[in-house]
Amino acid sequence: MMGLMVFVSSATLTKARVINEQDLQKISEINAVFKSLTNDIAQALKRAAVSGAESDCLKSIQKEVVQTSAELSSYQYLLNIVSEMDDYGDDKSLESLVRFALDKSIAMLDNERKRLSQVPDECIHFPSSTAATQQALHFIDLTSEALKSVRPRF
Repeated sequence: MMGLMVFVSSATLTKARVINEQDLQKISEINAVFKSLTNDIAQALKRAAVSGAESDCLKSIQKEVVQTSAELSSYQYLLNIVSEMDDYGDDKSLESLVRFALDKSIAMLDNERKRLSQVPDECIHFPSSTAATQQALHFIDLTSEALKSVRPRF
């Protein structure tokens, strides 16, 4: 998840002055939602009364969120490489690479949202997994909104 925070506020975007105070507030909110989500899942998994089926549902949500964060990190890595190229000389190429990373991240988040929205029937019956799914969708929506708000600036 921290890859996302670095991704959205990467040196490339900061250097290009496309990150503003409102964006930084969104990043802070996304970070808080992610921390709350991962903490809530961890606490639910530690409960003695959690059933095997409920545990499987929670672990599945946790896996999806971790996977999403890892995929975002790969695009963040691209932006970090680009940000190190001070003498690149071709702003259009730099902007093209940033747009590519943003577009791929937004598309990945859209796909992840669709996947998480299809809650398995066996998980619907557990309040903790339903709540975790809603938190995960909120995290994805906030992240997507943040990236979409930066995208037109390139």
